[in-house]
Amino acid sequence: MHSIWQISALLGMLFGSAATTAVDLPVRVHLDAEQSEVAVLLDDHYKAAIRNPESGLNRGRLAMAYEINGFPAEAIATYQQAEALAPDQFHWPYFYAVLEHRSGKPEAALGGLDRALSIDDEYAPAWLWRGQVLNDLGRHEHAAEAYRRAIDLNMPVFGSIGLARALLSDARPADALGVLEPLAQIADSTEVFHLLALAYDRLALPEESRLASMRKGTTRRTWPDEIMDLRIYYLRDPIISLQYGIERVAEGDYDQAIRILESLRERRGHHRDLLDNLARAYAEVGQFAPAFEVANEGLAHHPDHVPFHYYIARLYVHRQDAESALRHLHRATELDRGHAPSQELLGTILSGRQRYREALIALNASGTSEAMYYAGMIEGAQQRWPESIGYFERAIAGDPTCRKCYYYMGQSLGEAGRYADARRALTRARELADADDPSALEQR
Repeated sequence: MHSIWQISALLGMLFGSAATTAVDLPVRVHLDAEQSEVAVLLDDHYKAAIRNPESGLNRGRLAMAYEINGFPAEAIATYQQAEALAPDQFHWPYFYAVLEHRSGKPEAALGGLDRALSIDDEYAPAWLWRGQVLNDLGRHEHAAEAYRRAIDLNMPVFGSIGLARALLSDARPADALGVLEPLAQIADSTEVFHLLALAYDRLALPEESRLASMRKGTTRRTWPDEIMDLRIYYLRDPIISLQYGIERVAEGDYDQAIRILESLRERRGHHRDLLDNLARAYAEVGQFAPAFEVANEGLAHHPDHVPFHYYIARLYVHRQDAESALRHLHRATELDRGHAPSQELLGTILSGRQRYREALIALNASGTSEAMYYAGMIEGAQQRWPESIGYFERAIAGDPTCRKCYYYMGQSLGEAGRYADARRALTRARELADADDPSALEQR
């Protein structure tokens, strides 16, 4: 992780050192003693701005420190000062615009974005923000144009999501569907599926809408933005830091979450939610060694926290140590029988060891669509066709787009002599298969 001094040097190279325009004195925030770490940071940057009153960079650094540590009004005023001092710099009107948008002032935000884009019109995230602000203002055609520009600048998924939203807002569901249906083939995004369901609903296609609404995505919900990320290096408030890190995990931005939570870990020690989310973030990006270390640290201080047992079990599975994984999963399910991920993983491990009766107990306790699929496979392996069919039906009820569920239910129906039902299930499996990947069914 870069130090604040390295980031300061980087910003200095980006922005230059000074301007000649006179502006008011910097805004100052007075903090209580218990906020000492934040107070020291803000005081340092305030003094730097006082020492160099014509420096747009120093004023902008102070604004970023204010914003990220929870002082939006002071940040807005200071971004305006930074822009006045350095009117040729993109960052200050850009930061100002996004903060005004989040403060519920879309007209002010649009003005800031227009000024930023007049300096650099090839930064794709700025066009995404512009599309969002214009759509909020009811200017849907202009919003669509902004999103198309973002697509042209290599933000195809987030640009297309925004474009579809603008088209729906403009009462053009058929056009939105033309964007969303191909997008759903390449973007595993809950927002895409939500918009797809909305488009189908407005086109009076209730079954298609229902199926789309059942789909859940795994990809991040916010677009990457390297410039906005610069603010993170000024984050000192421990409560805001933790909240922000947890939000990054929830959004699927695991790399950023790791940077934030690791820096906070040095200051907040063995905080349960910090270690929980940090272990998850490491595991999600495939960094299993630090994930294992963090989860074990968490378990040492919070031995009854179920997610730590679950994460450690997943890591043991990755190491092909099933016995150790089972030990942690048994403990997790003792502590919380309703923890579905632990029950599902327990059931799959037991199934792989041909301990089918115990596996079915765990899978039924999980109740997830995936667990029901595994239970159907267990029953099918034992040629218990009615039971297998019943589990596949439950899996499909939880996830109507589960191709493999329809496929293997079709096989079970055929073995049970229900040939017409089998044909219908297999037809549905083929319909759900990716048009551009005929092998998708076998790969799942």
